[in-house]
Amino acid sequence: MVKSKKNNFIFYHIPFDIACFLHGGISSDRNNYPKALKEQYQALVKNQFITDNEAKSLYKKAALKFQLKNYIRKIVGPSVSNRISLMKFQKLNSTHTKLIYDMSIQGATRAGVYVFAFHIHEELEKSIGNKMITFKNVFSSIGKESLWRKINSFLRLIVMEFIVFYGKKNDIFFFPAPEVPFSILLSKRKYIVTIHDLYSWKNSNKTTVFARFKNKLLPLIVQKAMYVATVSQFSKEEIIKYLNVKASDIVILPNGLDRRYTMNDDKHVISGLKNKKYILNVGSLEPRKNIEFLIDIFDLLKDKYYKDLKLVLTGGESWCTTNILHKINMSSYKKDIIILGNVELEALPWLYEQAQVMVFPSKEEGFGIPIIESLSQGTPALVQNNSAVKNFKEFGAIVMEDYDVLSWVNTIHEIIDNEVRIDKDLVFKVKEHFNWEKSAKVLVETIWTRK
Repeated sequence: MVKSKKNNFIFYHIPFDIACFLHGGISSDRNNYPKALKEQYQALVKNQFITDNEAKSLYKKAALKFQLKNYIRKIVGPSVSNRISLMKFQKLNSTHTKLIYDMSIQGATRAGVYVFAFHIHEELEKSIGNKMITFKNVFSSIGKESLWRKINSFLRLIVMEFIVFYGKKNDIFFFPAPEVPFSILLSKRKYIVTIHDLYSWKNSNKTTVFARFKNKLLPLIVQKAMYVATVSQFSKEEIIKYLNVKASDIVILPNGLDRRYTMNDDKHVISGLKNKKYILNVGSLEPRKNIEFLIDIFDLLKDKYYKDLKLVLTGGESWCTTNILHKINMSSYKKDIIILGNVELEALPWLYEQAQVMVFPSKEEGFGIPIIESLSQGTPALVQNNSAVKNFKEFGAIVMEDYDVLSWVNTIHEIIDNEVRIDKDLVFKVKEHFNWEKSAKVLVETIWTRK
């Protein structure tokens, strides 16, 4: 959008140089300007935007201003007058707000937070590319271990502090994760921060030391934020309750589906799982995912029903895994538990589609991307009746009322034996509803309309 201050016209979706031409052309015919001005106010009266008396008053003021400008123009000369006018126009449009998008999170995780950051950024590049500046962090802890991982994590945070030097003072920063550098917190720069859920904030003993430190800053981060973004109504209510943020200052940007889940392209096959019968869990190996409960389910399924069944675990990073790995090693069927780790995006749709069922017994989720990914491929998803995941029932997810191993085993047994798949209408509903483009549009409206 480009504004022309002289006549209060707004030009949408046109290049800046064309707008400059239009700006000059509109007021170039000064001999007929008073006549055009009168017609303008007559049109406003005719369409009942203003009264006749208001039109006369506005016309007198505008005509007087025009005569004064003409007088000045005769004194200083037309070329100087035109140059001053153009400078004012350029100054007006140089103040346009830009979005500074922080992509530092790509060096920290490949879990749901990164998926959100990547896809929102991708959609914004398509729609407002010229209004967005991307801050890329050169340091990454992905794939690194031990001390080297910690060093890279620390350096990534140090580099983030330099984001404050990006853009102009009226630009707005967008942080797709709850990481906001001190340089921003101590400045007067505007920003929007994304809080996906508050599980680690409420359960600090079940997360890393670094995460506990970050959580202590959350109240300050949301207090200084222009808006707080989140991914579900559940998380919004949590943020209001625990961080005392006004509902009007929270914007919901739901997660969506990668195009690989919505297109009918050929799917990449994972050869080691071809023709195998397996139940699937997608997510980080961490305490809240309740993997230990899932192992109990798998063991009982093997004991009672399926000797050939496999359990496939896949997802991003892992932390606080001591108890989880011990549980796996203690399982009588540990040889049938396959930990794939991080799977390529191209292969995930096939992995979901071939699964008997996606079992997701997480204790709490701000959203639950694996659930919609599974449903989009027609594979049943089993979830617990809690947090944001219970709301996927209307899209075909099977919601369990409690953490009773036998109940989960019996439900999975029915799904496998009856070869249950998600109804095609529900598959279509999932693909239509969860759309990254829609969420990106909400963010754009928040920045350029609500600000």
